[in-house]
Amino acid sequence: MRHFLHITLSGHFILLLCVAPPLMWCLLYMDRSLCSIITCMVHITACCYYCFVAPDAKCLYYICQVRKLVCEMILATDMDVHFALLKRFEDAVAAQPDVRQWRSLEQRSLIFQMLVHLADLANPSRPWHLALKWAEWVVTEFLEQGVKEAEAGIPVSDMCNKDKVCMPAAQLFFIERFMQPTLDAFKPAAPSFHSMATPWLEDTKARWGIFKEAGVRMPHHGYPQLAPPAAGQQQKPWAVLGAGHGSSSGASAQLSNEQQQ
Repeated sequence: MRHFLHITLSGHFILLLCVAPPLMWCLLYMDRSLCSIITCMVHITACCYYCFVAPDAKCLYYICQVRKLVCEMILATDMDVHFALLKRFEDAVAAQPDVRQWRSLEQRSLIFQMLVHLADLANPSRPWHLALKWAEWVVTEFLEQGVKEAEAGIPVSDMCNKDKVCMPAAQLFFIERFMQPTLDAFKPAAPSFHSMATPWLEDTKARWGIFKEAGVRMPHHGYPQLAPPAAGQQQKPWAVLGAGHGSSSGASAQLSNEQQQ
């Protein structure tokens, strides 16, 4: 749902290239989350279709509620609203720590918004071969946008500038600034997920630290070899899944090795 027809460009870049249509979409959605607008419009179209084929008043009410919930969840993935969403959730948890007692539509919508937003941020909390591959994809998308910005004659964004990008440093900043606080905040709603994801996240942070020390900057270039834990050391998550996770020569190769095992 979140990535259906997802635009792999920043909203700021789209506005610079094509002002009028995005402005109309932003006004339609109260100037929120340009890159999620098309996805929301698809779901709205589906809701309108069901309104025609099933015009019953009760059905219409539930369809409108679903439409509202879906749009709120998708728009909540916009990083421009990250800190506001996180504070709303933390304040709601402080007021009622037991989220199982949340009964209002607003409270339940807030849980769904945080759930989808966390899922959107959660790539570093996956096993390393997946976390690495997602990071490579994201950084590659940013660099491709940098090329488009240069071709359009506009200043290249720092996160899209191949001369400034450092993938390990960017990933560590993303984890510390966004991912970890969101995961910790959502713990009251999903304690078992927090327990499962935290070891992987710590593993990913440690590996990015090694990549940074090795001077890695770009995807697929200069990856160091990461040794598995020595005998007698506490097992890390990758040790449980097999030796295929011990090498960092590239996410594709790691995934292939794991499949062969």
